[in-house]
Amino acid sequence: MEKIEIVKNEVVHTLSLQALCGTLSLPKVIGRSYKKIAEHMARRGIEMAGAPYVLYRGVEWEDLNNQGKLKMLIQLFTKKWNLEIGFPLKEAGKGNQGFQEGTIPAGEYLQILHRGSYRRVGESYKLLWAYALGEKLNLGPESIEFYLNDPCVTPEGELQTLILIPLQGRGE
Repeated sequence: MEKIEIVKNEVVHTLSLQALCGTLSLPKVIGRSYKKIAEHMARRGIEMAGAPYVLYRGVEWEDLNNQGKLKMLIQLFTKKWNLEIGFPLKEAGKGNQGFQEGTIPAGEYLQILHRGSYRRVGESYKLLWAYALGEKLNLGPESIEFYLNDPCVTPEGELQTLILIPLQGRGE
């Protein structure tokens, strides 16, 4: 079993694009967005400060984790994901030309390192969900996936995805 932990992260400055797309379109939309952002960063001499990420907004954890196989299949064709696709930056203030500068907020996150195929990332989310229920943690309505290696050159079984889910109502 992968290690699940609560981590406290500092603010991360980002450069990103927004997208709304279906599950089956995710790889194409994410890849195209990374290419556009990377080309913009290269033209402007903007330095990346970490692995590329995708932030999924409006996640309904209970619904997502309690659906049956039929609902999962239906959502494969009907679900629309609200995405922020981007790169962490060494410094703020690099937006414009259709790109958004922003931040991944500081705070506490539930974290797991998923190893293997992106198609099996749901297994790691189920572990996070079970952990959150057991520890009575309130998950925020977002998930952030950092892609730690390149799927174009890394064998599928060796892919690493760092998953972070913001925690709500802690330390207040």
